[in-house]
Amino acid sequence: MDQSLRAVPQSTWRFVISRVAPAEALAVGLAAYIRDNPNAAEDAWTKAANSDDSEWAPGAAFGLGLLLAKQGEPERAEKFLQRAIDSGHSEWAPIAVVKGIDLYAIMEK
Repeated sequence: MDQSLRAVPQSTWRFVISRVAPAEALAVGLAAYIRDNPNAAEDAWTKAANSDDSEWAPGAAFGLGLLLAKQGEPERAEKFLQRAIDSGHSEWAPIAVVKGIDLYAIMEK
């Protein structure tokens, strides 16, 4: 399959992100990340992470933290991983603790 046919235009990502709820923004961010579009993933996860949705915001904060760490932005990554930890979410907080430890180890080098 021609890979250019799988590409989603940036305008489509912006349109979708502007109209989805936090739970959907988490999924949109994952779809963008899988399709190698870190900008759209960051926008979607930021929307969800900045929401007051206690179910979906921690997962988005976690995803955003990992993305930012991968992009070489450890300070911003730490902020979002800490937000996932502070949420106390039963799934995302423990995972964020482990990834936060990994991030600190990288930052210390």
